[in-house]
Amino acid sequence: MSWTSIYVTYDIMKDSDNVLQCVAFCTDQQKGLASRYGSVILLDGTYRINKLRMLLYTLAVVDSKGHGQPIAHALVAREDSQHISDFLKTAKAWFPSIVDAIFIVDKDPAA
Repeated sequence: MSWTSIYVTYDIMKDSDNVLQCVAFCTDQQKGLASRYGSVILLDGTYRINKLRMLLYTLAVVDSKGHGQPIAHALVAREDSQHISDFLKTAKAWFPSIVDAIFIVDKDPAA
């Protein structure tokens, strides 16, 4: 189920048992950054940031001043290719121009 408010777009994904699997979100400003600087996308994860021990994945770009700028975030239930793929499919819908982007990830085997 995807929703858009005035400032934030988000997608809440649950499995067939109605268990939360992913909450992805971005702002209108982040959509603009993706449009301007989205030829190279960085993906990184931060581990166990909440009581549910979900992982936080961030997509980022590098702006014209060389600063990393986040363009989307997702809290995911597990670090596996399915959950990361769900986040990236959502980002693709939000940022159609990233289809031809170069993606840079660290040594995460799930990505």
